[in-house]
Amino acid sequence: MVGFAFAALPLLAPAGKHPEAVVVAGTSLFLFLADAATCVLARMARGERWDEPHRQHVYQRLVDAGTSPARVAAAAGAGAVVLSATALAARGSGAAAWAGLALGVGLFAWARNVAVRL
Repeated sequence: MVGFAFAALPLLAPAGKHPEAVVVAGTSLFLFLADAATCVLARMARGERWDEPHRQHVYQRLVDAGTSPARVAAAAGAGAVVLSATALAARGSGAAAWAGLALGVGLFAWARNVAVRL
């Protein structure tokens, strides 16, 4: 429900600001979107049913490896705050927006690498 609300926020922006609002929302939610997308694509590539329950998301792997749910949520929230601040600071600047996306990719790659090794 909360993710849907955040994803719908760009629709509240003035008509001329929709693209900018979508970039800000997408960058802010990047860690969650990347996790969902990589899980679905990896499951499909392995021939698994993508719509069945599983525990392959980064946050699930971290919790299963012994990290407390509160710590995982705090880290994900901190990452989202950093990406949101970057996205808001980059409004209207193509290079800065790309830097925010690169930061998101880097954060997600690091978190996924840690989760896979545990």
